[in-house]
Amino acid sequence: MAKAKPAAAPAKPAAAPAKPAASKAKPMTKSAFYAHLAEKTNLKKSEVVSLYEEIVELISKELKRTQVFTLPDLAKLRLKHVKGVKGGEKKVMRATGQEYTTKPKVAHNKVRVIPVKKLKDSVA
Repeated sequence: MAKAKPAAAPAKPAAAPAKPAASKAKPMTKSAFYAHLAEKTNLKKSEVVSLYEEIVELISKELKRTQVFTLPDLAKLRLKHVKGVKGGEKKVMRATGQEYTTKPKVAHNKVRVIPVKKLKDSVA
């Protein structure tokens, strides 16, 4: 006796047409950023560029000196020193039991950017 085929599953209702994804706006380029600031502040683009470079230099100096810098109404930057790790240790992965040798990691500084509440509230 031949086995009867199981009844076909009921057809799924046609899915609603997918909504077109919101057209993603491209992020502003650096030159567009400078041009926008120059237009809004009535300064030359070269003046805006030099001002911005001075701000970046100031942030860098302050982070090295105090490890903390706050950009008013934007973000708080913190500098954290991460220690180096000596490599060459033999370890075993718990999941697979495979043995591996650790790689050395160089000490480095990590900059953490924490948005300020005013920025969070303005975006939400």
